[in-house]
Amino acid sequence: MDIHPPHGPVNSFKDFLLHLLTVILGILIALSLEGLIEWHHHRSLAEEARSNLTAEIRENRQLLAGGLPAAPAAEQRLKATIETIEAYRKDRRDDRTSKLDWSFGLFPLSATGWSTASSTGALSYMDYSEVQGYTRAYVLQDEFLTMQQNALGKWLDLQKWLARRDSKGSLSNLNNEELSEVEAAASAALLHTETEETFAKDLMQQYAKALREK
Repeated sequence: MDIHPPHGPVNSFKDFLLHLLTVILGILIALSLEGLIEWHHHRSLAEEARSNLTAEIRENRQLLAGGLPAAPAAEQRLKATIETIEAYRKDRRDDRTSKLDWSFGLFPLSATGWSTASSTGALSYMDYSEVQGYTRAYVLQDEFLTMQQNALGKWLDLQKWLARRDSKGSLSNLNNEELSEVEAAASAALLHTETEETFAKDLMQQYAKALREK
């Protein structure tokens, strides 16, 4: 902001006051214009962040909603594993282990919009209640992704036994102790998968709150 002195001599106190008033008005106008420009910039930054966060949460919710219906089936496959292993340990003639299915899915949720909004300071120009809703959603999303990673580890522990199957895909070459290990791995995967499903349902609700949907 540049302030220029008045042109011409100051011949009276009245002229001095007039020049002083002109300078003060010029400063106030300049400050107002700068404030208006800065306010508009902050508002645009907040609107862009809000748009990006809304789009990202909607996309994440769509991915989660598409995968959630598969959770009960995955849990049922693990329960079938436990029941089959238990039956096979008791009676080797009851061999259904070749029919076991240990496939599973993942939810690749994004947080790019949240990271960008945080790093640019856009969140500071948004309403507190609005930011609080976004924060809760992304904190819970991070917790869900951690739980998903833990569940993935348990599924991978179970899938390690695939390499021990015989030519028919059966676990007939495992002894009872090893079969117990398979059963324990399936139980751990089941517990983590059920917990992951609970987190996913809570996250769906938190997404709706962040989007301010009833």
